[in-house]
Amino acid sequence: MQHPTKTCRKTPGKMSRLRVSGLSFSSYLYWGKPAQPDFMKIVRVQYTTTPQFAPVNQANIAAIVRELKELNHPGIKYGCWLLSDGKTFMHFDQFATEEAHQVLTQLPSF
Repeated sequence: MQHPTKTCRKTPGKMSRLRVSGLSFSSYLYWGKPAQPDFMKIVRVQYTTTPQFAPVNQANIAAIVRELKELNHPGIKYGCWLLSDGKTFMHFDQFATEEAHQVLTQLPSF
């Protein structure tokens, strides 16, 4: 049985609604310029906040996305999804180099 799926236009720095495998969630996406890496580091983090902190966390993530958009780093792909419970966040990041990962973690908004 196939699950209903909607595709989402990847608009950098914008909140988008997705439906994948029957789950509905929101996402923040930043996809930098394309790079041809010989190395790729992938980081996936998932956590649940309190319902009261979820809007604060969303604002913090939006600030990171704005900064990444300004940097336009070719070796960083950053995605964050807010799952349907409204308080569980999943980050999925791809880095062309370890240095690109350090760029993210050293952002003032991070």
